[in-house]
Amino acid sequence: MHRIWTVPELLSLIFQCFDDRSDILRCALVCRAFSVEAARLIWKTIQDFSHLLGCFPQDTISVELSGDSYEQNRTFRFIHLPHPSEWDRMRYRARMIKEITFSEFDNYDDVLEVIQRFKIDLTFPELISLHFYISVVKRFQTFLPLFSTSRLQELEINFEGYNDPLVDTSMATLVAQAHPLRSLDIGAT
Repeated sequence: MHRIWTVPELLSLIFQCFDDRSDILRCALVCRAFSVEAARLIWKTIQDFSHLLGCFPQDTISVELSGDSYEQNRTFRFIHLPHPSEWDRMRYRARMIKEITFSEFDNYDDVLEVIQRFKIDLTFPELISLHFYISVVKRFQTFLPLFSTSRLQELEINFEGYNDPLVDTSMATLVAQAHPLRSLDIGAT
């Protein structure tokens, strides 16, 4: 392979020209040099936190579905605790994420409880944009510490319903984290 294909900036520029994520995935399979840069683009924007849970083997997490077909809720639970090397794989991916979204239909309480109880070091140092669409404000307060070491600049929070004390508590949590936000969008439905 020619040395020019080992220049990360060049590969990144080329991969950004692809419209379809599946094209980037195919490039990741070509060789190791392509794989690293393709992974950075693939993991740059995550539309669903559950994709990060896909770093664990299939027999590690269960997903319970509830609700109707229009608004299907997913609850994620650990079947068994992941091995430290499996956490390493998740951390590696988390370091690449620049934008992530949390859906109001997903419940990660069990996963968060394990992360907190066992003091799992899961940080998102490159995170710039964070979107929460949540119906339980407590989840926001639980999730926010995961992003305390990030370079968070944009935060969008949409609460279901409106509850002054819960929103005020969430804002106090946000201020305590002291993020240098450029954009803050808070809404209620």
